[in-house]
Amino acid sequence: MTYLTAAVVLVGAVSAVNLVLVLGIVQRLRQLTAAPAASRAHRPVPRPVLDPGTAPEPFQTSTVDGEPVDAGTLGGQLVGFFTPNCSVCQERLPDFVAHAGRVGLDRDRVLAVVIGEPDETVQLRAELAPVARIVTEPHGGGAMYRAFAVAGLPAYFRFDDGGAVLASGTDLVGFPVPAGSGAGRRG
Repeated sequence: MTYLTAAVVLVGAVSAVNLVLVLGIVQRLRQLTAAPAASRAHRPVPRPVLDPGTAPEPFQTSTVDGEPVDAGTLGGQLVGFFTPNCSVCQERLPDFVAHAGRVGLDRDRVLAVVIGEPDETVQLRAELAPVARIVTEPHGGGAMYRAFAVAGLPAYFRFDDGGAVLASGTDLVGFPVPAGSGAGRRG
């Protein structure tokens, strides 16, 4: 019986040491996971778009139809950035198309920037063409992508008549509706 008692005591002691070690590991993991979350909470999250009241950096490009586009031609425009490789872009594309029609913007006052290789953007350009003039840019962005400092897609901008950003965001909620459009204030 003494061997059996000694074995039970030994297993109990090893189990107790194991329990203490596991509790120590759990406590340390909680400390390590709490530290990054606390540091993230104190860092400001950058906006993926230009702030209202600002303007993009100077740029020059042209639409797929050869029309020149630069920072000076953005007054009164609605601009959207899309890529075919973005599921959120695909999800919000109908909202952009509907918004342009709902607020009464003709095609000359809507600009879509499509980012990607020509063969992969065919469908996206076809969906946007009825409501927007289209600028294409390569992966990694081109002149407009850099000038607008886009940090996330999709990105939307509405400009006042002077060329300053009136509204911006990654969705159209809260975008202003032009007076006399017959639409409500919801974007």
